[in-house]
Amino acid sequence: MIKKSLLGLIFAGFIVTAIVGRFFFPNTPFSEKAKYLYVPTGHATREEVMRTIEKEELLRNPKSFDLLAGQMDVWKKIAPGKYEIRKGMGLFDVARTLRNRKQVPVNLVITKLRTRENLAGLIGSKFETDSASVLQFLNNPDTLKKYDLDTNTVITSIFPNT
Repeated sequence: MIKKSLLGLIFAGFIVTAIVGRFFFPNTPFSEKAKYLYVPTGHATREEVMRTIEKEELLRNPKSFDLLAGQMDVWKKIAPGKYEIRKGMGLFDVARTLRNRKQVPVNLVITKLRTRENLAGLIGSKFETDSASVLQFLNNPDTLKKYDLDTNTVITSIFPNT
């Protein structure tokens, strides 16, 4: 009788250890230092985020993450943005990153630009706007007027930097 109880207790301990390990220990299958989860505006839903996580292979156990994220109210609090998933993160760390909206900045590195079209293309490639909208803004004298610029001087006000 005591042997059965002891065996049952050991088995239960293994199960608890496996469950805890799944949530807290490294769960990233990639070899890079980090990968990024991009959540576009209007797509911060459970289904969209889980689809991206699975497609990009960001986590070893996406179904376990989905379960944990639901328990932690991640899906109610997630915001659009760029999130860093570092190698070795556990499911709990990833869920907390998304729930707490710990985003990483998107750097815009401006080097030598010659035309408004070059600037619009650069901005369109880094942010959630298309280059046509940016170019329309840069070519509109009314929008530039409040910055004391016109369509001829707008490109000269851009200095190379990050």
